[in-house]
Amino acid sequence: MRYQLFSLFIVHLNIVRCFVLKQRSNNSLLCHL
Repeated sequence: MRYQLFSLFIVHLNIVRCFVLKQRSNNSLLCHL
């Protein structure tokens, strides 16, 4: 259960980071989601 929450948190962080990178530059290669 705790492991699932941790993995969901990691995925959420990746999505947020991807969104920030897309906002900074239009290089979609930085994001594979």
